Amino acid sequence: MTFWLLVCALALGAAIFAAWPLLRQKISGVATDPLADADAMVRALYEDRLSELGSEAQAGHLDDATRVEVEAELGANLLADYQREDGSATAASESLNGRPALLTGWLVAALLPLAGLAVYFSVGEPTASDIAGASVVLQLDPVAERPQLEDWRDRLARRVAREPEDTRSWYLLGIARLQLAEYPAAAEALSRAQALDGPVRGDPDPNIDLYWLQARYLAAGGELDGQSGAIAQRLLSGQPNHPVVLEILAIDAYRKEDFRTAVTYLNRALMNDLGDARSLALLSGLAQARGQLGDLVPSVEVDITAADSVPPGSTLFVIARPPGGGIPYAVVRRPAALLPVSVTLDDTVSMNPAVQLSQAGPVEVVVRLSRSGAAAVGADDWEWRSETLDLAEQQAPLKLSARLEPPVSEPAQAQIRQPQDKQAQGKQESFLPSVKVDISAAEPVPSGSTLFVIARPPGGGMPYAVVRRQGEQLPLTVMLDDSVSMNPAVRLSQAGPVEVVVRLSRTGATAAGPGDWEWRSETLALAEQRAPLTLSARLEPPPR
Repeated sequence: MTFWLLVCALALGAAIFAAWPLLRQKISGVATDPLADADAMVRALYEDRLSELGSEAQAGHLDDATRVEVEAELGANLLADYQREDGSATAASESLNGRPALLTGWLVAALLPLAGLAVYFSVGEPTASDIAGASVVLQLDPVAERPQLEDWRDRLARRVAREPEDTRSWYLLGIARLQLAEYPAAAEALSRAQALDGPVRGDPDPNIDLYWLQARYLAAGGELDGQSGAIAQRLLSGQPNHPVVLEILAIDAYRKEDFRTAVTYLNRALMNDLGDARSLALLSGLAQARGQLGDLVPSVEVDITAADSVPPGSTLFVIARPPGGGIPYAVVRRPAALLPVSVTLDDTVSMNPAVQLSQAGPVEVVVRLSRSGAAAVGADDWEWRSETLDLAEQQAPLKLSARLEPPVSEPAQAQIRQPQDKQAQGKQESFLPSVKVDISAAEPVPSGSTLFVIARPPGGGMPYAVVRRQGEQLPLTVMLDDSVSMNPAVRLSQAGPVEVVVRLSRTGATAAGPGDWEWRSETLALAEQRAPLTLSARLEPPPR
């Protein structure tokens, strides 16, 4: 509405400007030189139009080639108006003496703003002002702010009708319609946005994919077809524990009575810190799916409590592994804020489908509260361990109660180990290799990103040691040594050649993703190390 009021005001101003010399003569009754007045009016109009062309070009609404062409045409018209023979006036100027002059003036006044509008609509964006600030649809409440949401939907619909190649408007229109429960129309808009954006990016935009999946799923009445399933798997390939995608897949599996798959997906979704309300809702769904699935044997149900208030932001790991350490058979991860909580270990949470918990022999259950969020043991972790359990003899689900307590403070890391036999007395303890990594970033890191510092075999393989930190903590220094070893049976000090990888993950997944920032060291021979090694890692965003 504001745009059209401005157009009318400008048109009225142009009409008054063009007609004023004629009106002034008509009102005053003073005879003026019609030829001089006509020349002055032509010059004024010419200069005014040149100024308008310059403004449109500066605003980006007019390219250089079009501007030159229009200026040339205006110049030619100006020369034509000034052509006279022997000083005599042209027929057009002579007509200014009478009534035809007034009609000519009004005709010019009417056509001038119309011509300007024609140029604007051909090279400009008349609806651009209507969608300024349209990103607000991402925050609007579909219940409390429904009128505003409907208004933005209508504006964006008009925009894409005029500019069908505007990817962002299609994207925001799809989100607005999704929030208004217009699911088929939302799916169509988001499909259009992805079709326009994909070829530009080179791969599908996960943000568009996520809303597109939700719109398709709801439009189909809560069922996944082949294309929706492909979108879901595409999202999981970039973020393996994406909670929204896993929840949709879990509900779909539950409706198909594939309760085992539903349990697996819900367990993975609960690895995320989702907040109390949503986590409790997923735990309720997990309990229902397990109730439909029935008890799996062997299985171990662990009721976990804490003796004290747990550190904020800490993470709970429940692990079934060989006694004393080794590759885990099954792992469950939960936000520690859910404590007290009950966790079930069975084949649905096996680490490796080829070696499931039901195929394990003796195991021990370890419940660990990690303050850093890393699966590797930390010096300040809270830990509980079970006795050795023989799952091969288990005939019914086994129940354990684990009570976590904060560690006893002791300067164990600073103590020098005493020799265990007389021959070792007086000898200095052998040196244990360590790598100090000073990490910085070339520019501000993405909000919510996760930093991984990994010591592994050159080129890849099972890591020897891993440290996890929040990306916002950069710059920082990380120490890699036996205290952060992944497997107590194969510590960093026992490793051969290694490489250090510093990865900033935007999704929080340990697996490398397309948008991750990464730095790698040269191959390090730790067996030859006689002093702590220091590395400097500078992270940079990947090339676009």
